[in-house]
Amino acid sequence: MLSTYHPVTVFLYFVVSISATVLFTHPACIMLSLAAAIGYAVWQKGAEAVRFGLTAALPVIVVFTIVNPLVNHKGSTILFYIKYSAITLEAVLYGLFSGIMFAAVMFWFVSFNENLTSDKLLYLFAKVSPSAALIITMSLRLIPRMKRRVIAIASAQKTIGNDVFAGGLKVRLKNGIKILSALTTWSLENSIETADSMNARGYGRRGRSFYSPYTYEKRDKIAIIFLIAIAALIFWSGIKGNIAFKYYPAIQGSLMPQDIAPELLINALLFLMPVIFNTMELIYWKFSR
Repeated sequence: MLSTYHPVTVFLYFVVSISATVLFTHPACIMLSLAAAIGYAVWQKGAEAVRFGLTAALPVIVVFTIVNPLVNHKGSTILFYIKYSAITLEAVLYGLFSGIMFAAVMFWFVSFNENLTSDKLLYLFAKVSPSAALIITMSLRLIPRMKRRVIAIASAQKTIGNDVFAGGLKVRLKNGIKILSALTTWSLENSIETADSMNARGYGRRGRSFYSPYTYEKRDKIAIIFLIAIAALIFWSGIKGNIAFKYYPAIQGSLMPQDIAPELLINALLFLMPVIFNTMELIYWKFSR
């Protein structure tokens, strides 16, 4: 699994993957990124990733596809008119693939959060900027902890008759405000306690040593070399315009597989790198017994 690699390797992989997804607008590259991101998220999170896709990613794609043609009337292929506003094919396709790109990035961040825990992020950025690293890790931990705390507070309030889902609107709002007040108080107290605890331990002071459970192994070196080589090929293809695709004023770019096969193969190697390395390790361990 990618999570077993050194945090630097994992962080670099997601930076390159997300950058490649955002920078190149060719439909084939975007779809390939989305497929890989969904597959990897489902591999790690299972049904939770499927629910995330249906409740968050899919609505994003729909919204982008609908809204962009309504506000952007560029394009030479007019499909129809809404009053005096032209709805163009180029605007529809641009909105569709922009939404798919955004959804792919969302799925990549699902895997990012799964592989790079707050401890790993703290390890990565503590030496560069201790304060920023602490804020980032506290922010990442805040939402899951607040979710658990809301459930606990709501359950406690329910036992004393303050159920947020029972009664009239005024009663429910009143009970909801009580839960929000308790949650806010807890969050502030927890943040102060964490800051005081880190300060007492000497966090961020010059010359302070710290224990790290992460070791840079040979496989990390191989993975980073492979990643840098693939990234260089992808961005060189982008600079040369081999995977260029324009939506305005008219669609320009090849969709034929034979014309972009090398670029698709390189992108596939990048997006499927965790699967490839995991498979190689399984094969190695199987035949090394």
